[in-house]
Amino acid sequence: MKINVSLTITLIIILISSVLLAAIYKLSSKREIDIVLNIQKTHALQAQKSIGEFFYYYRHSLEYLADRKEINSFSSRSVNILEKYYKTHSSDICGVTLIDRYGIILHTVPYNKKAVGADISQQKHNFGKILSPDVILSDVYETAQGFITISMSLPVYSGNKVNGRISVLFKFERIAERYIKDICSGTPGSPILLSRDGTILYHKDADLIGQNLNALQIESLKMKGIFEDMASGRSGTVHFNLVQNNSVIEHYGFYMPLNIINNYWSIFIITPASEIKKFSRPFKYAFAGITFIILAAVVFFSINLFRNIRIINMKKEEPAGSSTQLSPAVEQVRQVNQLLPICSNCKKIRNDSGCWEHMDKYTAGNSGTALTHSLCPDCAKKLYPEHNSENKKA
Repeated sequence: MKINVSLTITLIIILISSVLLAAIYKLSSKREIDIVLNIQKTHALQAQKSIGEFFYYYRHSLEYLADRKEINSFSSRSVNILEKYYKTHSSDICGVTLIDRYGIILHTVPYNKKAVGADISQQKHNFGKILSPDVILSDVYETAQGFITISMSLPVYSGNKVNGRISVLFKFERIAERYIKDICSGTPGSPILLSRDGTILYHKDADLIGQNLNALQIESLKMKGIFEDMASGRSGTVHFNLVQNNSVIEHYGFYMPLNIINNYWSIFIITPASEIKKFSRPFKYAFAGITFIILAAVVFFSINLFRNIRIINMKKEEPAGSSTQLSPAVEQVRQVNQLLPICSNCKKIRNDSGCWEHMDKYTAGNSGTALTHSLCPDCAKKLYPEHNSENKKA
């Protein structure tokens, strides 16, 4: 019964240890995901800062151009100024355009015969905004020159009135490559840059650039929720499945809006769950080693506890068992000790040393009893008959 109790305690200890270790492992796995998502957030914030600084620079450089007299008056010299500006910034931009108050292109650098004189007032980002005092950053669109770009335009004033706009056309793929492409270098994750209308501005798969976000094949409901959050200026994390090569792959992601001038883009960093596991593999090896050591210690402790309890129980049972085993021998000794050797003739008694002693001496030495001498009637009659006859006469 006691052994069963000890075994039960041992099993309970092992079970509790296993449950605790499983809980710790689950928490550590969640912690790994949180660490990766925090890394993604850091990358997104870095990209936001870099892209913000990029457009801040071009906004102020265009403000300088818009204040030039040659630009305000739309003179022929404005072309030279636009050409110099384009050459200086050709690594980032693919054109500079001067637009009149009606939305007609007056000058464009590089020169494009097809574009000069074109009416762009109906373009989505220009519609109703040609005479606006605001800085306008467009989504991705096709220009009158015939290529895909994004543009930033500022008002050109004549006195106190807006008389047209100056616009710079960006190589958005260059922006994405510079500030987005390598932000996840050395860590798991792939960045995606989306425009306000859901156009993919950057993706590691170049074939997806310029397509709608539906090309990502992310669960539509979750993608809708992500865009609603970003449109409200909120960032967050998401756990979703992505369809790739007819396979459903588990992903984790961090999304954040990039507020730029009057517009916003969205950066979305996604990481396959398998990549997170690879990233955290060294930690898991260490955890597995620690787990093995803890379990081994628990098992060793439990075994020793079981053995000690068993030994204690055995020792407790030993006195009773020994007493039971010894009782026949003790009884035999007791019976032997009750036999007293005595001479059948002289009545001397043999002591423990093997010597024969008179009864009175033996009794005095072994029982501490002092004897007094007398005669029984039979002996008295035998030894002193004369006294016995006188008594009779009397």
